[in-house]
Amino acid sequence: MRGYLYWAKAEEVPEAQAEAWLRTLPTEKRRRLTARPRDEKFWASLFAERLLLVAVQEGWGISSEHLPREVTPQGKPYFVGSRICFSLSHSGPYALAAAAECPVGADIQCRRPVEELRIAQRLFSAEEYAVLEAATDPAARERLFYRIWTCRESAGKCSGRGLWHVPSSVLDGGVLCGRYFLWENAEVTLAACGTAEVAFRLRHLESADLGAM
Repeated sequence: MRGYLYWAKAEEVPEAQAEAWLRTLPTEKRRRLTARPRDEKFWASLFAERLLLVAVQEGWGISSEHLPREVTPQGKPYFVGSRICFSLSHSGPYALAAAAECPVGADIQCRRPVEELRIAQRLFSAEEYAVLEAATDPAARERLFYRIWTCRESAGKCSGRGLWHVPSSVLDGGVLCGRYFLWENAEVTLAACGTAEVAFRLRHLESADLGAM
């Protein structure tokens, strides 16, 4: 099946435009965002919602603002009574939205220096840690860390149980399993997966692409 995966670098937009975008959100999400300062997290979260609206519009010809939402006991949001499933993510100024007709998970991470092995020892599987530890080139280790991290996050979001409950390695024989869609550049790494086989279509959008919906 086809899946839609849209990402953007969030930026501040004019107040009238921001208010128009906020009005399309579910009441509780709008309340939480409105209460936030207009900081980087605010814009990235708002852009992620806007990317979802565009993805649903272009994929199914309907507006996501008319689809009621609920949240599972584990915290995974979903559209009530719709075959469309979605996942949102943001990191730094970057936002990501995924949508398909099966449960999906998506994650984007802004690339920045971190203590890869310390984090991996706490959160990764034994196989993932061993492969990461074997990467002696710092740049290669950073790339591998973010590939594993985003795949684990996407799997946790897909199941609705989170990163701590990914049951096994996202690697198979030391390489990433084929179920994951992975893309990266010098600034971000993003990954997505579904409970069924999904052919994700990746698009990068600018704020100008989001304003006329």
